[in-house]
Amino acid sequence: MATSPRSFPTASCGDLMRAGAAPPNRRPSTVTRLTPLATALDRLGAQAPLAKPARIPVDQALGAALAEDVVAEAPVPGHAFALRDGWAVVAAETVGASGYSPAFLSAAPALVAAGEPLPPGTDAVLPLSAVDPDGVPACVETAAPWEGARRAGGEVQSTAVLARKSQRVTRALVAALQAAGVGNVAVRNPCVAFAPDLEPVTRSVVAWLVGPSASGALDRKPSPLSLSRPAGEGDAGEAGEGGAREAGAAVLIAPWRPLQPEEPGLLCEALALAPGEATWIAIVDGRAVVRIPPVFGAAVAVTLALLSPALARLAGAQAAEPSRSLPLGRKIASRVGWSELALLGVDDERWTPLAVGDVTISTLARAAAWALVPPESEGAPAGASLAAHLFGADP
Repeated sequence: MATSPRSFPTASCGDLMRAGAAPPNRRPSTVTRLTPLATALDRLGAQAPLAKPARIPVDQALGAALAEDVVAEAPVPGHAFALRDGWAVVAAETVGASGYSPAFLSAAPALVAAGEPLPPGTDAVLPLSAVDPDGVPACVETAAPWEGARRAGGEVQSTAVLARKSQRVTRALVAALQAAGVGNVAVRNPCVAFAPDLEPVTRSVVAWLVGPSASGALDRKPSPLSLSRPAGEGDAGEAGEGGAREAGAAVLIAPWRPLQPEEPGLLCEALALAPGEATWIAIVDGRAVVRIPPVFGAAVAVTLALLSPALARLAGAQAAEPSRSLPLGRKIASRVGWSELALLGVDDERWTPLAVGDVTISTLARAAAWALVPPESEGAPAGASLAAHLFGADP
C-alpha cells in the first residue's frame, strides 16, 4: 500500500492485522548473530547523545527527566499561618496549663481560622475548647511551639533542593513544585519520530506503550494513524505538549528491511529478544534508527524491553523499576540466552502467566503487567515471587 510523505494509510490497524501477510517485497532476514538486549542498550547509550535540556512549564513536564536540580527561590510559606481553627497564643505562656491549673495569658488570644496568618508574636494555635472566650485570658492546655501552626519557611526553605537531576516528573512532583512557586523546569525529553511509511500497527504500539520517555514527541492521547513525521519529511512541525521538534528526535522508528552488506552505523544486527529477534539498529547522523519487523508481538516486546529503557538513558534517567511483586500462579519456562517478554494477568493476588516469548493481541488485551525474563534464567516455578511492571494509563 503506497503512502505519500505527508499522509498516512487510511486503513485501520485492525484492517492490516486481519490482512495478515507482510508486503511481498520483504525478504526474510539471514542474520545469525544475535546481540544480547543489555549489550544493545549499552551500545545505544554509548553512541547516541543525551537529549538536549529544554526549559518548559512545570505542568508540561509530566514524565520527563529533570536536567538539573530544582531549587526553591523563596521560603514557603512566606508568613506563619494557622493549621487549624483555634486561638493564636504564645506557646511559652501556656507551659503547665491544665484543667486544674489554667495558665494566664498576657493578652486575650486572637481567634484564627485554618490558613489565616498568625498575629505577630504568636507561635501556636490552641483548640477552641482550650480557652474560655468570656472569662479572663487563660488557657487549660499546653501548646508546644508551632503546634497547630506552620512557621514561615516551614514547608520549603529558601534554596532548598526540591527535586534532583535525572528525577522523573510525576504528578505528585508537579503539584509540589507548583505549590512552591516553581514555574519552569529544565528537562531532557528524548523524542521519538516515525517514518511516514511505517506500518500503522507498529506506529500505534510504540505510541501507546513507550511511556513517558517520549512524551515530548507524542500527544498524550495520540491518534494511532496521525502521529509525528520524521525530520526531513516536509516541514518539521510542533510535536506534542512539550513543543519538541521532530528534527531533534533521538530515535526514529523505521520500517523493517533486510540488512545491506555494509550497513552504515550498524549497532545491532539482530536482538536476542523474544519476540522481536529480527529487529536491528543503526546510528545515523547521531540518531538511533530502529527497524522493527512488522509483527504485533515484536513491536510490543521491542517497545517495552528496548525503547523505553533506551529513552530513559538518553534522558539521563534510570529505567523504570518493576512496581509490583506477586507469587506466580504457575511456572514459567524460558530459553537460556534469550531475554523473553512475559505477559501476566492477576488472579487471587497471584500472577497468571499469559505468554512467555510470544505476544498476541488477545494476550496483551488481557495482561495486567509484564516482566522480562533475563537470558541467564530458565524460568521460575509456581509460587516464586516475580517483580513486574504494571500497565498504567499515565506516569
